[in-house]
Amino acid sequence: MSLLDGTSKMSKSDPNDGSRINLLDDPATIRRKVKRCKTDAVSTGLEFDNPERPECTNLLNIYQVTSQCRRRARARLRPALTRRYSTARTANRL
Repeated sequence: MSLLDGTSKMSKSDPNDGSRINLLDDPATIRRKVKRCKTDAVSTGLEFDNPERPECTNLLNIYQVTSQCRRRARARLRPALTRRYSTARTANRL
């Protein structure tokens, strides 16, 4: 969903570049865009899938996707590091 309007889709045709996260945006730009995105005026916490709070749902969806990507990356990285570490220790014993 758009970072500026929780009821419309992210679109590269939107004239405002702040309404979307582009594939080639660097991490600092993405952080800036997320910090500036529209949120709702309700201050009673976060709610997922409340039709009256589309901006809140939008931010929770972005968080959910990015945290899943990080978990998957860590899950792939650990075995690779373990193999490398155990190989290095075995080589040092010889």
